[in-house]
Amino acid sequence: MQSRLLQLIGASTCILLAACQAQRQGSGDNRSQSAAKIRQLSDQVAQLQKDVTSMKGDITMSQMRLDANGVAYLTPGDNGFSIVNAGIGNLTVQLSDVVPYANGSKVVLKFGNPYSASISGLKATLDWGQTGPDGMPINAAETTKDFTFPQTLRAGMWTSVPVILEGVPPSRLGFVRVRNVSQAEIFLMN
Repeated sequence: MQSRLLQLIGASTCILLAACQAQRQGSGDNRSQSAAKIRQLSDQVAQLQKDVTSMKGDITMSQMRLDANGVAYLTPGDNGFSIVNAGIGNLTVQLSDVVPYANGSKVVLKFGNPYSASISGLKATLDWGQTGPDGMPINAAETTKDFTFPQTLRAGMWTSVPVILEGVPPSRLGFVRVRNVSQAEIFLMN
């Protein structure tokens, strides 16, 4: 009976050892399969990150195109004007007379009102600063300020509005951006 018990224990041990060996060989396969799956998932995550970055750029460009009418980009020395949407329609704006003033620059923004109504209470957000060697604005160093202009933009005329741009002397002033333009009132002729 003892020998039969020993034979049973020996056979059970052999079966268990064989099962463990098979499991080890199988787990090696599972490990390599798991590693392959992890590499595949990592590649997919990397591709998704690239896609998201690309989509963010596309969205930014689309937003810029949508906002293009709402922003006038002006540079010192330009002879022309830009068009900016003021809610009731488009106004023209031109940058002129850039001179030193205290710790910055004094400029004149000339707003053109092409309508037969006068406009008062004009408000705008101005961004200004330097440009890099490529002529592009250095947005990280720009200054932004909201302005309310007391001048009435008379119908069918240019109106000169002096503005103080702090922190950037004329020699370093590379751009002025006019955006978020709105008005308090419009006056029609009687």
